[in-house]
Amino acid sequence: VGHASDPIEASEWDVRTVADAMRSRADEADEIRRILKAVSDQDGWRGKAAEAFAEKAESVLDDLGKVVQRYEAVATALDSWKADVETGRNDTWSALKRAEAAQKTIEQNKPFEGEGEAPAGQGKTDETREGAEGDLNGAVSQMREAMEALNRAARNRKNDIEDAAEI
Repeated sequence: VGHASDPIEASEWDVRTVADAMRSRADEADEIRRILKAVSDQDGWRGKAAEAFAEKAESVLDDLGKVVQRYEAVATALDSWKADVETGRNDTWSALKRAEAAQKTIEQNKPFEGEGEAPAGQGKTDETREGAEGDLNGAVSQMREAMEALNRAARNRKNDIEDAAEI
């Protein structure tokens, strides 16, 4: 099918691990944001220091809110990528199994290479082999389409992550 080994290097587990880490960082940043907001909202603290703190806290709170959104957006993109990788792996595995079965059928149904008249049943053998050759070509196409779909998904997820940086 045009590949000497597994064509998909990404692992769903690895992608999930990174997505979970991004989500955890979003949660941690959100907790810090909530604590800072609670401190800056406290009544009873008056004076220039309180005003300066509240003013700075507002800016930091906005920044922390964006950090949370960025991490969550990256985690969501990675969740989608995990699903894309899983689909890609299933599709390429299916193509590989289909190709292996077709190759086995081709090997079991050799063309007649002797002199004279072909043995009885050779027409059916040739028909079977030709069908398997079509199946093998179909498996190669299936593999190529699966890889193209995964590459498109990778570009989309890359764009999603770049968009997260713009939040």
